[in-house]
Amino acid sequence: MLGTTDLHLANILLRLPLDMQDMTIEQLRARTGEPEKQQVIRQDGASLDRGVPSELTIPVWLGLGSDETTLADSGILLADFGEAFDPHETQGFTAHTPLLLAPPESRFAEPGGEDEPLSFPGDIWTLACTVWDIFGDHPPFEAFPVTLDEVTIEHVEMLGRLPGRWWSRWEETIGLMRMDARM
Repeated sequence: MLGTTDLHLANILLRLPLDMQDMTIEQLRARTGEPEKQQVIRQDGASLDRGVPSELTIPVWLGLGSDETTLADSGILLADFGEAFDPHETQGFTAHTPLLLAPPESRFAEPGGEDEPLSFPGDIWTLACTVWDIFGDHPPFEAFPVTLDEVTIEHVEMLGRLPGRWWSRWEETIGLMRMDARM
């Protein structure tokens, strides 16, 4: 089994309807039309930065809204296994998942310390955050923290104080003062 710690909404895809799975490109374009493209233009009118594409392709509409999609039509595919690893062979301590979804141990666990390397519990964390996001009315943690300390504050506000060995490593004084005042 592989660990990934990268299970999030951007890596969960709906399977194509059965009648589309074996279509040629010509058949697909006959059904959906030619891809719609739009020019990328900076609001300030300046030239695009190097590496920014000059145009983008608008996603195609395949015909059913979410309220019309049945469970039978909703097969999912997990994508992007670029971060996958075998936890029996690879000892990883860093998750390359979006900051808000990264398990706390990806920040605090240290090689050679008493913590285990990332493995399936990290997948459970990211999966739980993703399920919360799907069935809740918002993600479990705020969408705008910009630092690791702000994400850690979110974790503590929702789940309580970190395990002692991690709490002592969290050295952001302002963060500790804010948390101690709330605890």
